Amino acid sequence: DGVTCPTCVRIIEAAVDRVPGVAGVDVNYGAERVTVRYDPERTDVAGIKAAVGEAGYRVEERPDPGSEETEDSEAAARRAEIADLSRRVLISALLTLPVLVPVMASDVFGIEDLPGLLSDHWFQLALIAPVMLYAGWPIHKTGWLTLRNRTADMNTLITLGTSAAFLYSVLVTVAP
Repeated sequence: DGVTCPTCVRIIEAAVDRVPGVAGVDVNYGAERVTVRYDPERTDVAGIKAAVGEAGYRVEERPDPGSEETEDSEAAARRAEIADLSRRVLISALLTLPVLVPVMASDVFGIEDLPGLLSDHWFQLALIAPVMLYAGWPIHKTGWLTLRNRTADMNTLITLGTSAAFLYSVLVTVAP
C-alpha cells in the first residue's frame, strides 16, 4: 500500500534487501506484489514487513495466493480504495472551484475586486485547507514517510511543493 511510482519500488526493494537473510526481492508495481526469497533461520515475514513499514509502506501477506477468496478480497479492497480516492477528488474539486474560477476570471478579465466572500482570504483558506489536509492526505502521508527515511519519490516532491505553498498562503493570510 502506498506504492505510486517506480521509485517506490526501488525504495521497497532496497529496504527489504537490507534485511539479514534475504536472498532476493522482487516488487511488481503493476501487480502490486512483493516476492521475497529468504532464509527462515535468519529472518521471518514479520521482519520483512517491518522493513517495508519503516520505508513508509504497508504490506499484507496473501493467505492463499491464487484462491478465489483472496482474489475477491483484493478486488474489494481495490474498489474501496478507488471509491475513497474518487470521493477525495470530488470534494477537493468542489472546494477548489469557488476559489479557482473567480481568481482566474479576474486575471483574464482584469477584474480588480472579487465580489463578496470570494475576495475574503479567510474564506479561501477555509475552502482550501480541507483540500490540502483531507484530499491530499494519501500523497502527503507517503511523501513525509519517504522524506523521513531519507529517500524521495514523486509524493515527496508534491508534498514539499504544496506544503510550502500552503504554509506561505497561511502566513500571508494571518499576517498580510
